[in-house]
Amino acid sequence: MTAQSSSTIQAAIHGKPEPGNTLRRVNAVLGLYYDPDFDMETKALVREEFVRALAAYPDWAVQRAFDAWTKNQRRRPAPSEIVALVAVEMKPLTDELARRRVEEEEQRREQRVLPDPSRINDIMRLNGFTPKRMEAVRRAPMAGSFAEAEVATARPRVQHWTEQADPSGADIAQLAAARAANPLMQASRAARFHTATTGTEEPDL
Repeated sequence: MTAQSSSTIQAAIHGKPEPGNTLRRVNAVLGLYYDPDFDMETKALVREEFVRALAAYPDWAVQRAFDAWTKNQRRRPAPSEIVALVAVEMKPLTDELARRRVEEEEQRREQRVLPDPSRINDIMRLNGFTPKRMEAVRRAPMAGSFAEAEVATARPRVQHWTEQADPSGADIAQLAAARAANPLMQASRAARFHTATTGTEEPDL
């Protein structure tokens, strides 16, 4: 198996089914065992089930599966049992291809050349990841592009009204009262108080 090329193995796995050969083999194998007293139509339908179940598999694997059955069994097979033996015949091929894929991937990883650390900043800069742009993205995380982030951060920052209001004025007092009455704010403050006093994050139930 290891001496065969991957293309040869793949060709064997995807080999051409031969329904005619399958039917002839089914007739021969079923004839080796007790043959129920079915009418001719039922017997034909039974054989058709085998042909249908094995229609997707290469002829060589189907023939080997029937070989394995006649060597080891003393009764008539079911279609599913022959299909299972086909899988056994094909497994060495599929396993070998899987092994080669893993080996090839390992070789690619070993051969992969990482950039010199001294060039990483140059590569980042050539691809647009300059310190200025990264800072713009940090300050405008919802921007859809570098350009949008740069425009957003270039605009003068607009102060929130609470930053300009009189700390002891009516507006701030009204805001504080509304926050105190908000159930979410009450729950948050209770959780912070619990954490500060007990050292645990969740209040006892």
